[in-house]
Amino acid sequence: MSLQSSGKPEQAGGMFHSAHHFTLENPILIEQRIINGGIENPLKELMTHAIHGAEVDSSERDPPPRCHPGTRMSILQEARRFFQDPKSPENIFWLCGSAGVGKSAIVQTLAEGLKDLDDAMNYSFGAAIFFSRPNQRDNPRLVFPTIAYQLAVRYPFYRQYIAAELSDDPMLLDKSVSEQFKRLITQPFADQGLCYESKSLVIMLDGLDECNGEQEQANIISLITQFILRNPNVRLLWLISSRPEPHICDVFSRINVLSLYHRENVPINSNESCKDVERYLRKAFMEIYQRYSDCFSENTRWPTESQFLTLCAAATGLFAFAAAVVRFIGDAEYGNPILQMNGVLSAIEKRSSEQDSLRINPFASLDAVYIRILSSIPEVLLPTTVRILQQLICMPHSRFVDLANFLGLAQHEVYSALRGLHSLLSIPPPYLAHDEKITTYHASFTDFLRDSVRSGQFCIKISAMVEDHVSCSLRILVQTTLGHTDLNNIALSWPAERANLELVRSRLLTHAMKSLAISFFSAPEEVQQQCLSTIIKSLIEINVLEIASVAAPRFFLSFLKGILTFAHSRGSLEYGLTKLTSVDELDRSAIDTGKLAYVHCRDSGPEGFASMGSRGFMLRTISRECWKTSGDGKPFAAYNKATTEILQKASMHKVLGDLDYLRMHTPSMKVIIWGTGEKRVIMLQHELHSNTDLVKQEWLYVVAYPGRTD
Repeated sequence: MSLQSSGKPEQAGGMFHSAHHFTLENPILIEQRIINGGIENPLKELMTHAIHGAEVDSSERDPPPRCHPGTRMSILQEARRFFQDPKSPENIFWLCGSAGVGKSAIVQTLAEGLKDLDDAMNYSFGAAIFFSRPNQRDNPRLVFPTIAYQLAVRYPFYRQYIAAELSDDPMLLDKSVSEQFKRLITQPFADQGLCYESKSLVIMLDGLDECNGEQEQANIISLITQFILRNPNVRLLWLISSRPEPHICDVFSRINVLSLYHRENVPINSNESCKDVERYLRKAFMEIYQRYSDCFSENTRWPTESQFLTLCAAATGLFAFAAAVVRFIGDAEYGNPILQMNGVLSAIEKRSSEQDSLRINPFASLDAVYIRILSSIPEVLLPTTVRILQQLICMPHSRFVDLANFLGLAQHEVYSALRGLHSLLSIPPPYLAHDEKITTYHASFTDFLRDSVRSGQFCIKISAMVEDHVSCSLRILVQTTLGHTDLNNIALSWPAERANLELVRSRLLTHAMKSLAISFFSAPEEVQQQCLSTIIKSLIEINVLEIASVAAPRFFLSFLKGILTFAHSRGSLEYGLTKLTSVDELDRSAIDTGKLAYVHCRDSGPEGFASMGSRGFMLRTISRECWKTSGDGKPFAAYNKATTEILQKASMHKVLGDLDYLRMHTPSMKVIIWGTGEKRVIMLQHELHSNTDLVKQEWLYVVAYPGRTD
């Protein structure tokens, strides 16, 4: 078969054109294609649409969880037998188990083993994604581009295919998930029959339950199973690991009769898992003993057999428990493994005496360790520690320095508050704080913090989290709009280097808008009521349109839509922050055509995927050509990408034309009047359906309206 692309002409000649009588010593040829005068780099394009940090050898996961030598042997052997059998009708290996049982370590070990396989094997490593919701490796729209990137890196035949496809359709990676699967998986491997030396390629998805959205998780499994049904002879094998969540079990139960998958359970408290944990703990404690040999008298046995057996019994086969205990006891911040060991044993004994919790909660021993670690934090530091943990749950992707500045904490305050949590969190050192983020070692810790039954006094309370995030967000937004909009007004509690000051402040503003939209505007009504007085007093000081001049459009849209929803609430009306009126009652002469305006159009297609980036913009100037009307004369038609220039009055007549259209056709449409004086704006939202109703456009207008005196 041919691997040529669309037949578009490539630049003639090339770097060896007309060359002769030369020799290449150890040449390295980098595959590039010159099209229309520019070099197309498919790997670079794929990389921008990939989930960063999710690959098997990523530095963000270093060191990754691995099976301790000699453990999990039966599961590893079963998986390898599955990959080896080319005649099996089962193309999916589902590794199923609760949190903490070591699924990721099993997948990591299998992936590393596949990468180092002997060429004689009839299967080979294709790609692997290690999802993590706490670390924001969870975007479902990037799953198949991530797989494509890894395949293109490893296999030239696939890289050639992708180069041709991206040349023909540069928007390929922005398509819907189902279209991505078709173009990145079905078309090359089924329709065109691309393969790698007739070997099966193994693709691994670890922790699928941590991919964002239950429906999206189910859709990924469905796309894979439909592909297998239609193309049973295509040699792609899939390993999927997940918790036994109901929606995932439901999808697999529906395909069970088709014999497409093999389910391998990783049970809690099985004989094998308990023995594996015991083997791991013995080796780990031996290493701690050697590292802190000056803490022990000569011929001292540590831990004692009684202590060791107590820990093994408490672990109940959970590797998450064993790993947390080892990190806590061997924590270099304390340097006292004997004292740390006694603390863990005391916590386990206390938990056991309070209730026979193992019958109620299989994670009781793990929870006891978490509680013991959190209880060791000095009382004076605990409120700050809790604030940081709240931020990790709500906005886990923040760089460490951004997190501190958002909370208004200095460098010494955050490190002091987190001093006792090095066994639970990966905390960047100061020299990496501007580039790296805090991450949790295991998702079970964030699950613990969210569950009041498990965490008790350490449970993250939604109301407290929302109130803190609202306060921090509003502090930044108000600082931004003091006088004239200026990022330099944002105070930094942990100053950045001079070259990074503007970047850090810009990220803080974006972070504040996103946090406010998520924390407050999406919170339950009763939580909003608790924070209402705080947010009203601060929002009235904010110049909504000025923020648009320095904000990222995507997050500003979320912020505006949150305000729009909130403005309809009873509370905001009572405080006089907003007023509701109808479009026909607007005073057209009160609109200031010389001030900043904001217009955003959001498309949603038949599959429900929204397209925002190309049509959302800040309106300071819009040329005539950018504003188009549909064939029937209606407004709200598509915009081209707009520029950000100084507003000209001549451009505003199109905004006024849209408002006039609404006054005529939907006079009772509700319009929000927000703010006071020179900061007052009108906000309205309108939906427009196409003739087929397959595409819906959602329009959002924010226009300066200072001329009113009421």
